[in-house]
Amino acid sequence: MLKFDNFHDCTVVITGAASGIGKALALKFLHVGANVVGADLLTQQSAFTQPEFTKYENKFLPVVCDVSSIDDLQAMCENTLEVYGEVNILINNAGVMTRSELAKSTISDWEWIFAVNLFGVVRGIEVFLPHLHSATRAHIVNTGSMAGLAPRLAGGQAIYSASKASVVSFSETLRAELAPQSIGVSVLCPHSINTDIWRSEKHRPVSYGESHEFEIPERASQGMDPDQVADLVLAGIQDDREYIFTDAHGITTDRIPTRIARMDEDLNWLRSKVLDEGEIK
Repeated sequence: MLKFDNFHDCTVVITGAASGIGKALALKFLHVGANVVGADLLTQQSAFTQPEFTKYENKFLPVVCDVSSIDDLQAMCENTLEVYGEVNILINNAGVMTRSELAKSTISDWEWIFAVNLFGVVRGIEVFLPHLHSATRAHIVNTGSMAGLAPRLAGGQAIYSASKASVVSFSETLRAELAPQSIGVSVLCPHSINTDIWRSEKHRPVSYGESHEFEIPERASQGMDPDQVADLVLAGIQDDREYIFTDAHGITTDRIPTRIARMDEDLNWLRSKVLDEGEIK
């Protein structure tokens, strides 16, 4: 299969495309000449009626899709193929979060976060992968998080972090499995980005229990602009990167070596306890 030297006339499917990173990606791909299928919840569809989207007319297809529904994803796939003929890039970006200490969290919290963040990715792959196999060029981007690589140990984001850790692991294995078929897989691991994900609770279905009220941290509005993230994602696809990070400096990447240092400490402890023959001292 061919590499992505450019994205002109490629067909890109993006979930969670009405705001944040998803919206920035949709507009960036449209700007460079791609066909874009932008998927989001029914309550988010008004974003797609704005001139920034409608000016692209036949290049943009808005779709109502809840990624926790396999039926919605299958309908979106059928619609995409009917309009554009093939799928070249799948970006499983839709995500939600809550903020709650583990001891105060409910099983409904876990089910909601994982239904969207992890199983939304799994369902997206199940539905679209057969069609990516038959495309002339193909790539998958799954939105993970820095929290999935090096979680904050305070702040009540354990469920979100666990879901994103699963996305990272899933993406790593998927990349290895699809490499022989020349389908690239990248996992996007953003740090603090200025998006509405902190307000996800307003989208929680009643079937997943009561919404939590929590204070949004100041860093939420001080994060990177989603447009910058979109630039990095397009570059990451072209260079077929396994991980796409959003910050090469400071606290973002420091969290990874800090976590590795904790692991090394316990590995060294193990070495000090185990003799060469495998016996414990």
